[in-house]
Amino acid sequence: MHAAAILTRSPTSAKKLLADIGGSLGSHSRIQSIFEDADLRFGTIIDEDGKKVRLTDATYIVYLMSKNRRIRRAAFKKLYETYDQFGNTFASLMDAYVREKVSIAKVRGFESSLQASVFEDEVTPEIYNNLIKTVNENLDVLYSYYDLKREMLGLSALHLYDIYAPLVGSIDKEYTFEEATDITINALRILGDDYAATLEDGIKNGGWVDVYPNRGKRGGAYSSGCYGTKPYILLNYTSQLDDVFTLAHEAGHSMHSYNSRKNNEPQNSEYTIFVAEVASTVNELLLARKMLREVQSDDEKLNILNQVMETYKGTLYRQTMFAEFERDMHEMSASGHPLTKELL
Repeated sequence: MHAAAILTRSPTSAKKLLADIGGSLGSHSRIQSIFEDADLRFGTIIDEDGKKVRLTDATYIVYLMSKNRRIRRAAFKKLYETYDQFGNTFASLMDAYVREKVSIAKVRGFESSLQASVFEDEVTPEIYNNLIKTVNENLDVLYSYYDLKREMLGLSALHLYDIYAPLVGSIDKEYTFEEATDITINALRILGDDYAATLEDGIKNGGWVDVYPNRGKRGGAYSSGCYGTKPYILLNYTSQLDDVFTLAHEAGHSMHSYNSRKNNEPQNSEYTIFVAEVASTVNELLLARKMLREVQSDDEKLNILNQVMETYKGTLYRQTMFAEFERDMHEMSASGHPLTKELL
């Protein structure tokens, strides 16, 4: 962020106060992370072979993408039943987090926590709210996609545990991590030889990626690092097509960070969250384009096109849904409403 923008906010007294209490801020987030990653257990479900298998945050999406609706339903039910058992705990942690953000925004002289948040990205609350408004006005596109998916799956109703179900039941192709790496690198060569060579060396020789799920490892996928370090990519790789796209996605973030840090001084090397997904999404689309050109069957093509639609849905609709939920939570907290399990 430019120095001029920083100087327009937070009087000296507020900065000193925030510095003094900085060590105690964010404790709720650390507690939540430790609890979810190290202590929370989801139990077991019965897989397609009749075997009892352990459900984890990392394997959940694998079972949610199963062709077998019973398995999808079982994984969904088990995960949410477990979270529901600790619903009051999670609600209390969320309430503490949001109240902290609301209070810090006031101390720094902002009108709302939303204004404080978007200020750091040099955008306005109007832009944020307009995004939510525009997406809500075009939900018919999402509903049409879901209706088409319901028809193709042969279901009378589409449940939440059905939305990741494969449209093509005959494809069980798996990709080793080495195969996924080569496919991704080749798809991204269009971005330049230096880009491809740097990424390939980082993944194969540079120790950029923590690849596989492990007990106590957080779920999902992330790109991290800081100025002066190599990028770090956390994956929970399970050999599915979605994992190949996730690798390309996180590689986009990491190469964005790598090149920005390489070509800028520390104070100018960070990019805002408002543009962060451009590099990652471009990588996914380049991967899809190459794979669509090379697949042999209509079923394979449909499988990849469905992956592209899931990317579109997740990037636009899902993230905007999160944004709307966050905005509403902060507004309720600012008006004095405790964020209870029932309210959330």
